[in-house]
Amino acid sequence: MEERVPSSYEADETMPRQHGRSLSPSNERGRSLSSLEIEEDNNNPGPLVLAHAAQPRATFVIQIPKDQIYRVPPPENAKIVEAYQNPVNNKKGKPRFTVCFWVFLALVLFGAFIGITIIVIKNVYKPEATTFSIVDYRVTNKTHIGYEFTLKSKNPSGNVGITISSGGATSLISKSHKLSSGKFPKLSLEGQDSKNVHITLNGTKSSGLPKAIDDQVSLELTMDVSADFNLWFLNLWGEKDMKVDCKFKVKSLKNSGNKILSQKCGSKFK
Repeated sequence: MEERVPSSYEADETMPRQHGRSLSPSNERGRSLSSLEIEEDNNNPGPLVLAHAAQPRATFVIQIPKDQIYRVPPPENAKIVEAYQNPVNNKKGKPRFTVCFWVFLALVLFGAFIGITIIVIKNVYKPEATTFSIVDYRVTNKTHIGYEFTLKSKNPSGNVGITISSGGATSLISKSHKLSSGKFPKLSLEGQDSKNVHITLNGTKSSGLPKAIDDQVSLELTMDVSADFNLWFLNLWGEKDMKVDCKFKVKSLKNSGNKILSQKCGSKFK
């Protein structure tokens, strides 16, 4: 492939000559002339002639190797062309994958946050077993003996509320002999709250009791209950079984309104 372009400097053979003075932009020895250069010919003296610079003209031949024009494109170009040929599929798949990824990541982070929060709350706010003490007890019937106990309950936990379900087995025992039994009522206590709870126990006929019971002063009140613990609206600990045991002494078992001489109550989770 050849192309001819004007040269920057080419001698113009059409320039006139006067008195042997050259009007070309360069002389035979290759010396360039400026647009206003004045030459003087020593061999042929005469009046000076002003030579004007000619317009630049030239012809250049540019040859480009064929191996730079016709060659096999690299494999990367095929991928680029394929991407441009299927723009719809690429646009549909990529945003959907991105949205699913971010949703999954958000769920994982949220689950991790909830798990860490629950672990921290369980370690900081630990529920404690409710404490009890006997305030009063009375005999309700001479023929079919029954007993009424008034207990003072207290929740030692600072911020954790407790709810004791009704129906817990309650028994009055003397020397491994069950004198009466009953059910524990429902009880709800907020943190550091205290309430009195009344328990009624039904016993056997007085004629069926041994005579030694009339003189017995050491008794034991046992309660097996289930409790739920909650912090605000969260029930993080589930249901726990609790054992309450109160050992106390009175002057007489059958006399109503006897004063309690001594007592020792304890409660713990099973």
